Amino acid sequence: MPNHSKARAIINFSEIQLTHSSSEVAKNSTSASYDTDDTTARWLTVFDPSGLVTFMSKVYQDASDIQVFKRCGILHLMQTEDIIFAPNCLPKEIENQLQARGLNLVNLPKPNNQGQVDPKNLLNADLKNIFAHTEQVTKRLHTFKILRSIEKPSFKHLDKILVVIGNIINQFGPVIDSNTSSTETIAVRLPDHDYLVA
Repeated sequence: MPNHSKARAIINFSEIQLTHSSSEVAKNSTSASYDTDDTTARWLTVFDPSGLVTFMSKVYQDASDIQVFKRCGILHLMQTEDIIFAPNCLPKEIENQLQARGLNLVNLPKPNNQGQVDPKNLLNADLKNIFAHTEQVTKRLHTFKILRSIEKPSFKHLDKILVVIGNIINQFGPVIDSNTSSTETIAVRLPDHDYLVA
């Protein structure tokens, strides 16, 4: 089995739609110039391998993954030779920045509908299990119904909402129990310094 003793983080970009409030829609429904386009809010969450939130970026409106990554400053909190898992393939520019800092990025292959991983994408035998684990970790964030729809006037509160959600997730405890053999999938190493949700 590959040595993942330096596994440091699972990084996940999230995006939600910002919608017009119902009162705003009603008030402006007769206006020909009314802008009905929704905008997006995007942020980066970092989990440690056990599933605890260790970093939550600010929320950026209508930003790409690359823009969020550059603005949030997470790269400067990571240590050389750390292994970073990404459950979804990251843009090449982010990959290059991670590699330039001496970090090891593992883009995890996504199983198909039958739960099988394309053999061409299977870098080593345990990546399918690691993918399933990281998916379980990142799903914790998106179980909060408040993140399914945020009205534009509430955008200014979204950073604080995410801080609360991050701390609630950490109250749930790790996804994996350190007393079970499931920790063999990813060796857990908690951060040496605390850059927890602030």
